[in-house]
Amino acid sequence: MTRLRGWGYPVILAAMSLYLVGRITWQYYWPAGGGLDVSGHQIGRDFINIWAGPQLAFSGRGQLLFDFEAYHVAIGELFGQPLPFHNWGAAPFMLILLRPFSLPPYFVALALWTISTLGIYLAVAACALERERRLQGVVLLTLAPASLINVIGGQNGFVTASLFLGAFLVLDRRQRLAGALFGLLTMKPHLGLVVPAVLLISRAWRAIGAAIAVVAILVIVSAATFGIEPWRDFLTITSAYQAELLVWFQGYYIYMMSSVYAAVRTFGGNPDLAMAVQLAVAVPVIIITTLAFPSAGSRVLKVQLVASAAALTTPYLFQYDLTALSAVAVWRLLPSSELTPGNRTFYSWVWLSPALTFFGNVLQVGLLPLFAFAVFVAALRDIHAERSGARLLVKSASLEVA
Repeated sequence: MTRLRGWGYPVILAAMSLYLVGRITWQYYWPAGGGLDVSGHQIGRDFINIWAGPQLAFSGRGQLLFDFEAYHVAIGELFGQPLPFHNWGAAPFMLILLRPFSLPPYFVALALWTISTLGIYLAVAACALERERRLQGVVLLTLAPASLINVIGGQNGFVTASLFLGAFLVLDRRQRLAGALFGLLTMKPHLGLVVPAVLLISRAWRAIGAAIAVVAILVIVSAATFGIEPWRDFLTITSAYQAELLVWFQGYYIYMMSSVYAAVRTFGGNPDLAMAVQLAVAVPVIIITTLAFPSAGSRVLKVQLVASAAALTTPYLFQYDLTALSAVAVWRLLPSSELTPGNRTFYSWVWLSPALTFFGNVLQVGLLPLFAFAVFVAALRDIHAERSGARLLVKSASLEVA
């Protein structure tokens, strides 16, 4: 098959994804009764924070969010039975934004969260596809390993990807809207480490202003609602605990980590070495991205460059954060022009990489940085080819005029 006109290739990929993620689900997430899975966690696992955090904060018990043991007990009481350890790790303004999902019963809220956030993600990501490719694109986006991991884990990867992709897709035309989306992306600021440099090199002043304004509003409103103490505790207690998790690097969550830092740790490197390697990768990636971004002509290449750079620059990255990179893979798998067999195979592996990374981490082999780096290099190569082609067209046109 030289063109992805039919459904054969998407169906094969979907089957591979369902098999790989099905194995993960069977071992760690399969329902076992009483609202719990086989690992003893509640179904929807990480959604418990989204559901319980705002309930505690708006009932005057917000201080429990920063007392790990008390919070652990409180979420068990809200759910109706003791649960494994969870901690609240989001900025205080998220308590306001997530409040609607804390109001219905747990499983109703989980269903609403999953359906609504997936729907937004599909709508945003499908915009970059031609109309005749969108149905195939929706299938591949929905059944991508990163998407399925978000569904079974109750995570927020659909939200962050929608903000990230949406902002870059409209940046050239609607800077203020892009800036507002970037401002909301500060819900997970470590996923946007490359964004400020890209906005500065692009002289996107209105986007920068809108992002600053949105962040300021979120901070002011949350401080007015809950006081200054949650912000103080978040910046001291919560941030310190999340940094300690990187140092401890143990438990189930290390199977989910996909950063350069995590890859070094899976190979036995100590925290200092892992962070040194992470910085050695992140700094040049940010510099190269900043220099290359203005040269990218197409929106797809711009997003591919920045999404792969984002995956390489943060030490705190999980498989469910790879939804933006999965969208890039789908965009490249469903083009209007022909794909070479090599490119088709390459972007298929990228699409599958969140599941492959999980199994690699179990075997103590960090794989994701290799995929992210390959996508980054492919973006640079295609940007160079795009510029070279444009120069040839200009030269040819000038010769014809002469």
